[in-house]
Amino acid sequence: MLQNKVALITGAGRGIGRATAIAFAQAGADLALLARTKDQLIEAASLVQQAGRQALVIPSDVTDDPNRAIQAVRERFGRLDILVNNAGQAGPIGPVATTNIEDWRRCVEVNLLAPVAMCQAALSLMSQGRIINVSSGAGTFAIPYFSAYVTSKCALIRFSEVLAKEVEAQGIKVFAIEPGTVRTDLLEKTRASNEAKQWLPLLDQLVDQHLDIPVEQAAQFILKLASGQADEFSGRFAMVDGRSGTLTFTAA
Repeated sequence: MLQNKVALITGAGRGIGRATAIAFAQAGADLALLARTKDQLIEAASLVQQAGRQALVIPSDVTDDPNRAIQAVRERFGRLDILVNNAGQAGPIGPVATTNIEDWRRCVEVNLLAPVAMCQAALSLMSQGRIINVSSGAGTFAIPYFSAYVTSKCALIRFSEVLAKEVEAQGIKVFAIEPGTVRTDLLEKTRASNEAKQWLPLLDQLVDQHLDIPVEQAAQFILKLASGQADEFSGRFAMVDGRSGTLTFTAA
């Protein structure tokens, strides 16, 4: 499915990122794995290698210079076919009026500006291929007291739509995906925080109302986009329906 393709995944040390790396390796791809925690990356790389594929470990904050990561991919593999911008953070929770603006800015840097910069850097190495930006259903409606996360994910969806039109002639497909309700460490830590308990009781309701999507299943949806099975929907927002286990797309 991805035989001899090269993919770069951010936030690859755990959760959806790690599961996606394993799924890609099992489908035949070599992997560049980027995340802050080196130990987690080494573990993920070992799983990729167990699947018979090569793994390049890039310990880095996603907001660091993406050109260095792309250069490392160029030197190791000489090509890049797939980029998955998966790294993210929940950001500050609480009223805009009292939110620390630096925390708000950091959330936007991680969830929006870093993927934009990574896309820009990756395009210098991609002749064809696919870019998948992991967004969130939270980017599609207003959630009070969650402004930084909602705003950054909403903007990531629209950026993906714009980029898809810009690179269409190059044969590059671009998607934003809402991978479903996945109980990642990020989600669980956010739910357990005092700020969420005070300001986001809606979060528990949203999680309880939706079926949990295993990380492996979320990875399979990303694999579907990466393998070209949904190229006709490039530029559209892909959403996972946890009840039916299907991938749907916004209207053109």
